[in-house]
Amino acid sequence: MQTHYCEEFFDKRTVYEYSQDVMNLNQKAERGRKHVRGVKTDSLLNQVDGFHVTDNWSLDIMHIVLEGIVPVELG
Repeated sequence: MQTHYCEEFFDKRTVYEYSQDVMNLNQKAERGRKHVRGVKTDSLLNQVDGFHVTDNWSLDIMHIVLEGIVPVELG
């Protein structure tokens, strides 16, 4: 991710892969694991009919700023 900046170089996570990551997280949480491939918990937004976080095409500026750019730059 540090050498490629275009989305064409990456595969988008599917609903199935997301579900697998949540399942793996639940199994590994018993051993103290806090996240799996960036997934920390299953999103409540997935309970909205017709929506899944893997299909979200909009940018969440608060997520980008508070959990992405700012902590990395401050670190």
